[in-house]
Amino acid sequence: MAESKLYRARVQMVEAMEQGLPWDEAAKQAELQISQSTAYRLRQRMRQGGKQALAEVSPQYRACLLLQDVAGFKQREIATLLNMKEKNVSVYVRRGCEQFSAAYQWLEHGQTDPKKRRSSR
Repeated sequence: MAESKLYRARVQMVEAMEQGLPWDEAAKQAELQISQSTAYRLRQRMRQGGKQALAEVSPQYRACLLLQDVAGFKQREIATLLNMKEKNVSVYVRRGCEQFSAAYQWLEHGQTDPKKRRSSR
């Protein structure tokens, strides 16, 4: 399996496990042949990576991103809560997603300091 296809399969399996699917069914659905211990280690590593990546997102973007994607608020509600324009909320959520994705990918490839990557641009 190519590296990017393997990565997507692992992500698919972990997402299925997070939604309550047993590890063996999640692995089968993702077409992976792995042990139970490996499945749970992958899930734990992705959780930790997600927390680290989220910490790398700028605070104003992170607030909008969490309020929308985790708490389930609508952009209009977030704008009211944070006293900002609804259009700005949309931009902040998009930028937060971009920063999170970049930081997560950076951390997944064994790097330890995504800030060094940002400062070199």
